[in-house]
Amino acid sequence: MTKPVKDNQMALQREFQHFMLKEIYEQPESIGRGVAQYVASLGSSAPSFHALPEANCFEEIQILACGTSLHAALVGQFVLEQVAQIPTRVRSASEFLAAPLPVTRQTLLIVVSQSGETADVLAAMRLANQQSSSGLAGFKVFAITNNSHSAIAQQADYERSVGAGVENSVAATKTFTAQLVLFYGLALAWGRQRDRIPDEQWVTWQSRMAALPSQVDQVLQQDDSIAAIARSLKHTNHIILLGTGINYPIALEGALKLKETTYTHAEGYAAGEFLHGSIALLDHTIPTIALCPTPPFRSDPSLENPPSEGGDQMLKVTQRIRRNGSDVIAIGGSEAAIALPLCDQLLSPFLTVIPLQLLAYHLAIARNIEVDRPRNITKSLNSF
Repeated sequence: MTKPVKDNQMALQREFQHFMLKEIYEQPESIGRGVAQYVASLGSSAPSFHALPEANCFEEIQILACGTSLHAALVGQFVLEQVAQIPTRVRSASEFLAAPLPVTRQTLLIVVSQSGETADVLAAMRLANQQSSSGLAGFKVFAITNNSHSAIAQQADYERSVGAGVENSVAATKTFTAQLVLFYGLALAWGRQRDRIPDEQWVTWQSRMAALPSQVDQVLQQDDSIAAIARSLKHTNHIILLGTGINYPIALEGALKLKETTYTHAEGYAAGEFLHGSIALLDHTIPTIALCPTPPFRSDPSLENPPSEGGDQMLKVTQRIRRNGSDVIAIGGSEAAIALPLCDQLLSPFLTVIPLQLLAYHLAIARNIEVDRPRNITKSLNSF
């Protein structure tokens, strides 16, 4: 049995048998630190990060990452485009090596790696720098890591640590949400600099992000219920996860967590796209996890849900899945197996990802898998 892990700094006085669970429970604290550093501290007018590019220094953003960091980048893309209105593209670092995206002097290249040592990201950075030194571009590189002393951080023009603290488990959890906080902070800062966020909306953003730690804690309080769902899936070989809009990357991240920690074949899909062929996979043995956060706020234009992100599409898809005889496990929504606090859609990834992390953890435990050290995967330990 794994020796219990203790942390006297945690608000919850409990023992954790594994680093992964401990790090999941540290997220209210790490999110709160990030919000204080990257959102609350920005001030009220034309906020800027120290020693980072101003919004008028670039016209587009490209983001390179791998694995969990790639999914954080996809959420970041959504926020950068919807809030700051900056055209943004996301690419797997390994695919960038195969076919580099065209860049210009007006491009800001963001590279994301929790360890700061990811080989594909380093190689992609070097390829981009070769283009720049050859006179093909001249863009700047901004690194987001959890280790300011890492190779990626040292080789970038700009860098920021997400400040999540040491993450020992191979499966990334708290570094994922810490990356999200930084992306939201960047989108808000650059959005303000570009006059995309009026004063009243800025105040609303700050207050709603300040509420995230307590809302995440509310989700964590459902741990026992999530563990029971995990035990019911012990003999399940395939799981489908569905999301829409900003929660599509969370469906991808949940599928990755299930694959890497429980060895379950899991696939994440955009809910509407799932109907275009992939629904043929379903039968009564394959459950579907549907991410259905319900937003209560519709009066604030900066936080209002895009029309394509409403719950109607997910409702139609899940109804069809049920008619086909497959089980649906809803996270959020009116028929939730796992309830979520009410929040705006643009902030919902902080809440929808937590049940998926806990589900992956408890399913791995039910299957007697060494959750902190899954097979075939290695990880660089990092500091903050």
